[in-house]
Amino acid sequence: MKLLTILFFTVLFFFSAVPLNAAEVTNVQVSQEGSRIRFDYDITAEAGEAETQVDVTIIVDGRAYKSADLHLEGAFGKVKPGKGKTIYWNPLQEFPQGLSRDFNWEITTIDSKAFTDAISVPFQGRAPMATVEANVKKVLDVLRDPKLKGPSAKEIKKEKLRVIYKGMFDEVEFSRRTLARNWTKLNPAQQKEFVVLFEQVLEKAYIDKILDYSDEKVDFYKENMISDNQAEIQTKVVTSSKEIPIFYRVTLKDGKWKVYDVVVENVSLVQNYRTQFNDILGNKTPEQLLEILRKKVKEH
Repeated sequence: MKLLTILFFTVLFFFSAVPLNAAEVTNVQVSQEGSRIRFDYDITAEAGEAETQVDVTIIVDGRAYKSADLHLEGAFGKVKPGKGKTIYWNPLQEFPQGLSRDFNWEITTIDSKAFTDAISVPFQGRAPMATVEANVKKVLDVLRDPKLKGPSAKEIKKEKLRVIYKGMFDEVEFSRRTLARNWTKLNPAQQKEFVVLFEQVLEKAYIDKILDYSDEKVDFYKENMISDNQAEIQTKVVTSSKEIPIFYRVTLKDGKWKVYDVVVENVSLVQNYRTQFNDILGNKTPEQLLEILRKKVKEH
């Protein structure tokens, strides 16, 4: 398996307050929260001053990105003076495939006193392949752990895998795509229960598939970008006699790449279960489908 690659990129960040009556930006602090970068700052101004225009420009590889081009949240545009202003920027929305460069920030506030600051922090956003590879490695580490092999460790292993699964898969997207047009036949409460039950069924199906190959080499060899927020990660399990293709289809949501389908030897989990559920809902009610899933989960 390839080594996990953490992606970095070079960013120059210009944070400017264009003064209305000499307001100025001060006390800039930069931090990372998950896949988002957080900028905290204050605006000081003379009494009676109403607003200051705060503009953001990000320059990557010589290209300038203005506020209107960026996925920003918080206190930018027209901002009232005061303390505790915050702007969030999600770099993976602009660069879903990631950029493999070291980075540093130059944060400049332009005002009557020309306040300036500069700071450098690591950004740990990951491209689709790196995200999938990291999660699959975690799964394999649990499956290969000799301490978790015996019957007495079954529940501990199951819980460890469930935590990884939660971060790896988009269970709602998986559910919606699997039911397809039948999704709207379920009321909101039934949809919610279906997601919870189907998540457990999928977890076991995925683990059963990969368990057969837990002692084999897994090669992550291709990343196909389907769109800005969808990708297919192509992997293969290499045994002494053959290669087994396993493809992960992922979607970008809230700055994180999540799996919405797994294709093992050209068989899609989504398509496989969709066929089964279509047959069931062809002559049974959504409640009867849920009862079938409840029984299946209890059998695990």
